[in-house]
Amino acid sequence: MRVARALLFLAVGALVWAIWLSWGFDGTYPAWQAAACGSTAVAATALGAWRLGPVPAVVEVALPMAVGLTVAWTLWARADETGLYAVGAILMALGTGVGLSAVAAIASIVGRRSGVGSHARG
Repeated sequence: MRVARALLFLAVGALVWAIWLSWGFDGTYPAWQAAACGSTAVAATALGAWRLGPVPAVVEVALPMAVGLTVAWTLWARADETGLYAVGAILMALGTGVGLSAVAAIASIVGRRSGVGSHARG
């Protein structure tokens, strides 16, 4: 179940990027498009982490989601002629990894304390 959950959230991360950021790019993402991608990633992470403990929430949900987002973006951005996409990939991995880990840890603590969705223990 743990590996399956991690693979699921890896795919969800790539899918979130594809849905929101793989189209309409002309040099800079519009703020609404980046906000929609970020909001979707945060919501999916929080939902996935809701009834898990903090460590499984980070390891099985947040970090795979961050990897999925980062890999999808990096595969698309590697066509950049300046080579700066590698710096962007590192910054994206760090930012999404830390941010989504915080979301997952908080969601798991709140979810476990609230008792809502207790049937979804994992």
